[in-house]
Order: sequence, then C-alpha cells, then structure tokens
Amino acid sequence: MRFFALCLLGIMCIGCGDIAFLDKQPPKRESWDYSQFIQQVEKGNITEVKISRDRKVALVKLKTNHVVTVILIDDPGLIAKLASQNVDISVLP
Repeated sequence: MRFFALCLLGIMCIGCGDIAFLDKQPPKRESWDYSQFIQQVEKGNITEVKISRDRKVALVKLKTNHVVTVILIDDPGLIAKLASQNVDISVLP
C-alpha cells in the first residue's frame, strides 16, 4: 500500500511539472516593419541578417546583440544595402 501511495505521489508530481511546463510561453521576439529595418541598416546599427530560405523573414542582430524579426518585402536592392554597411548575411538552415 505504501508503494502504491508513493507511485501515485510521483505521478502527481510529474503531472504538475508538465502543467507548469505547458503554462510557460516561449519569449516573444520583437518584430520590426520593413521601413524600420532599412532605417537601422542605413544608420549602421545592424551587424548580422539571417534570411529564411523563402526570403520572407529575417532574423536581424543589432550592435547591442538584440535580435529582432522582420517580414521582408521583395526588394532587389536589399543585399547590396546590407553589403554596403558591412552586414554579415546568411541563409537560415
């Protein structure tokens, strides 16, 4: 009987841990609109840009090491703008 009670207590503790885990939301990343992103590129505040394979989203790292998300638009000059500011450019895996 004591073994059964200990097993039941263990299951309850595991269940509570799962509930607490499910309750926690991942931290939300700040997002910028495209014009804000370009302004920061032109000011030289961006150090790295990781572009999604479909070229729709970018993770942007600032000089402060803060990372923001940007929804990209079709801008044929984007890579040249980034390169002119010595921004490291890569594609997300």
